[in-house]
Amino acid sequence: MAHRPPKLFAARWTAVALVGVLAVGVAIVSALALAQSRGPATAESNPIPSFSLGVQTATPTPSPEPSSERAEPLPSEERFLAAGSGAWWRGTAGRCGEAEPLVERSVDGGQTWIDVTPRYLGMSELMSLGAFTSTEAEMVVKVGPSCEVQALRTFTQGQFWEPYPDVLAASRYVDSANSGVVDLGDDSIAAPCEEASGLRTAGETIALLCDDSAWQLASSTWIEIPSAERATALWVEGETVWIAGAGSACDGLSVSQVDTATQEETVLAACVASALDSPAAITVVDDRPVLWVGDDVSVVG
Repeated sequence: MAHRPPKLFAARWTAVALVGVLAVGVAIVSALALAQSRGPATAESNPIPSFSLGVQTATPTPSPEPSSERAEPLPSEERFLAAGSGAWWRGTAGRCGEAEPLVERSVDGGQTWIDVTPRYLGMSELMSLGAFTSTEAEMVVKVGPSCEVQALRTFTQGQFWEPYPDVLAASRYVDSANSGVVDLGDDSIAAPCEEASGLRTAGETIALLCDDSAWQLASSTWIEIPSAERATALWVEGETVWIAGAGSACDGLSVSQVDTATQEETVLAACVASALDSPAAITVVDDRPVLWVGDDVSVVG
């Protein structure tokens, strides 16, 4: 058996010892680093974050309590009422850029109504409404954000409406943006007051409301029509003007008819209970006045 040289044997033991010392050192350093990363034993660990997929919904805020203050009521809107032999029509004027107009049609004498407002045309205000043939209608309106004036007709009982420039050229109406002027189609004339309304025409007969009174246009001159106090609505048929207003012996609205040729007034005995400040409209069917006031459309007399 051969003997290893003493120097070689000592060198190997020295290398083994050095490796052991390094291993112990590494173990001590690792232990210290682990302890430091954990922190004090009494420290509370942070909560584990949670995640959710999809759209996040914010926590709703409590709704504000309703205010005890009430908004001021809107001003009364002008109303329109017209009747053909096969359909009745009614509408509220609205105001371009402020309040939406409404046009409705009835085929059962005003008992039920169907909304036929042509919103798809951008209708923004109603300025006149009349029956056209027995079942159709025509009207002067404003459309779009620019409030362009157009005349519309329907040949489909209100389902569809189309503009007719030639009809507009012959139409007579009062524009709410300049209610001191009456547009007569090919001409215009100053109204008898700065805020005219209720314009109704038939042939050469033209009448309107000014300062709670009815007025007739005769030879380019406005003449006040004798009628009940506080006229609120009128209708023109031939040379006769039908006027709804406060009656002397009526706690509501009564209807009178005035012959524009003789200025003779006939007051109907019928009375419709109503607040005099409520918007109203009147038309005539088979020589009998029909009054729309409040939520009711009724034959007077």
